Amino acid sequence: MLGTSPAHGPALSLNPFSTELEPMKALLSILAPLVLFSACATTGGTLVTDEQLASFVVGETTEQEVREALGKPQGWGVGEGGRHLLTYAFTKAGFGTVDTKTVMFMFSPDGKLEQVHAGDSGVD
Repeated sequence: MLGTSPAHGPALSLNPFSTELEPMKALLSILAPLVLFSACATTGGTLVTDEQLASFVVGETTEQEVREALGKPQGWGVGEGGRHLLTYAFTKAGFGTVDTKTVMFMFSPDGKLEQVHAGDSGVD
């Protein structure tokens, strides 16, 4: 029920059974589930694809090339003998499941790729 107020213009009835609120109810019935489902599924990190993994060659690919291809790693460090370690991890969580893919690159002191370890894990 719309009315008018001389000072404030049209007034909207707060009656929940008002037909004027039907478009709003319809919009909310569409948006509410989308908001709920999007809030339940999250992703984060850097996903290293199988194609990217295949492009890195042990003994040839440098640490700089990996960083340029994948961006900033989620973890890094210096290990025994001056070896460098880069870790990239990607997590997708939602609807009662958590899937994680982690890839670790180890480089020799001269910056060449020595080893690659990739693993997937999932929790339901």
